[in-house]
This record gives sequence, structure tokens and C-alpha cells, in this order.
Amino acid sequence: MPDHTGMDRMVYQALIVGTAWTYDFHFSERTLSQLHSTGFSLIRKKEAINAISNLESNYKLFSPVIDVMQNMQNDIDISSYAFLDGTADYNAGKIAFQNPLFTRLKLSDVPATALVKWQNKNAIIAYADKLDKYSYYLRTGIIDDYEIFDKEIAETIKVIQREYHLQ
Repeated sequence: MPDHTGMDRMVYQALIVGTAWTYDFHFSERTLSQLHSTGFSLIRKKEAINAISNLESNYKLFSPVIDVMQNMQNDIDISSYAFLDGTADYNAGKIAFQNPLFTRLKLSDVPATALVKWQNKNAIIAYADKLDKYSYYLRTGIIDDYEIFDKEIAETIKVIQREYHLQ
């Protein structure tokens, strides 16, 4: 552990900026449910039905990955309270989430009361280990799968536009 004198607020800033995750993918099955309940009667073009059904099948494979990642994220957030002041972290996080680009959290936005419990070395090491695992799963799971799924969504939209002559 290097000398950390006066670094508490910088640590809070780095942790909030580095771990202020958000998932901008929120799948709703409402439209699919409506399509299924009508037997896809509103969509008659076979290619469009196949594209939508394929996208739905792929989502069902992707959805559990998102759930696992969100659970890991929650575990990381909760485990930080072993060495961070929860109130100071919450207040700084509130400021960070007001701006869609979390990287704009200024050091002055972090409360002066934000103190790291440096003596709890085991908690800090455990937290770093969790971050390392999460980072690996994020890179290999979410990002790769998300890019594939994003392309499938774009392709499904193109099929529907083509089949129904939409702009």
C-alpha cells in the first residue's frame, strides 16, 4: 500500500468514474407478446417474421448474460462499502449520474467527508479482485455479445423496412 495521504477524494472520484456502469439496453417483450398473441397476424411477410423470431431467440440467449453482469456489478458496488463511506459515495454518485458522461465528475464534486478506510486492506484487495473478474467478463461477455446483438437488431430493422417498403 503506497502512501495515500490526501488521496481519499481522488480514490472516490476514480472509483465512481471507473465503476459507474449503466446498461443502455433494456429489452421489452411487450411488442413480441402482442405479436405472439395475435399469431403474428399483423406481420405477414415471412422474411420479417423469421427475422423477428431469430432476434427474439438470440435475445433469450443474451438476456441471462446481462442479468449475471448486473448481479456482479451490484456485488462490486456493495463490497466497496467495506472500505468507503457509503454516504459520501452515494452523494458523489448522485452528482455523477446527473451527467450522462460519468467521466465529468470533478474532484470538487466529491465531498470532503469522503474518507477511505485504508486499514481494511483485505476488503480493498477483495474489491480489486472482483473488479478484475468483472472486467474480464465485461470484455468477453457483454461487449462481444452486445456488438453481435446490436448488428442483429439493425439487420432485423432493415428486413422489416425492405419487406414493407418503409423509410
